[in-house]
This record gives sequence, structure tokens and C-alpha cells, in this order.
Amino acid sequence: MDDTQIKLPFGCTKGLPEGVQVAWGARMIAPNDLLWDRQGCAGGEEGGPERVKLLNWLGQGAGNAAREFCLVNRIGMGSSLIADGASDEVITLYEDEQGKIVGSPQGSHGYVYIAAWLKEAVA
Repeated sequence: MDDTQIKLPFGCTKGLPEGVQVAWGARMIAPNDLLWDRQGCAGGEEGGPERVKLLNWLGQGAGNAAREFCLVNRIGMGSSLIADGASDEVITLYEDEQGKIVGSPQGSHGYVYIAAWLKEAVA
């Protein structure tokens, strides 16, 4: 990742694809407790159409699908077979034709760091 790559205020910046211009990130308490004050966007303008479109996509089901995946698979928990709390692996939590959501415990033993973006926002 070079210095021009966006950095999320919270979340899995290392999971962002090269060239992404707008993304959203969060730090959840494992496996799926999303806190309102541990999430935010990077890139684009605050309140701009790119961010609005991304947040709408998340709010219309993609975000809940990713959280459900984390819950069912116990991502970030000691009993997870996919990514336990010691894992540093970035895994896909949800993907459709519009966007992608990835996450990683990042070795935190209790959190899941998330990144989401729309595919059209990758140059």
C-alpha cells in the first residue's frame, strides 16, 4: 500500500484494494457488535454522493449480511474455524455485483476490523 492509498478511521485498511477511492470501515466487538462510534468513511467528500451510495448499499442489506456471516462463523472468537481472534487473515464477509466487505481480527483477540467499498469506486 502506498502513501496515496486511503486510510480508514476505523477498520481493516490493509484489506482495501489498490486504487479504491471511497471506503467505509469499522471496528466491531467480535463476533458482530457494531458500535456507532467506531466506524467511518475515507475518501470522497463528507456527505458526498460517493459516500452516500456506499452507505446506502451497506444499509440496504450488505452490512447486515456481513454481520450475520461474522456471527454464524464466530469470526474473531476463539472457536472460529475461519478466523479466530489470533488470526491476521483478511477474509471476505460479503460480496455482490455492487460491492465487497472484508474483515480481519488482526490478532486482536476480541475485535473484527471491517472494510467495505463499491466496486465502481476502484480505479
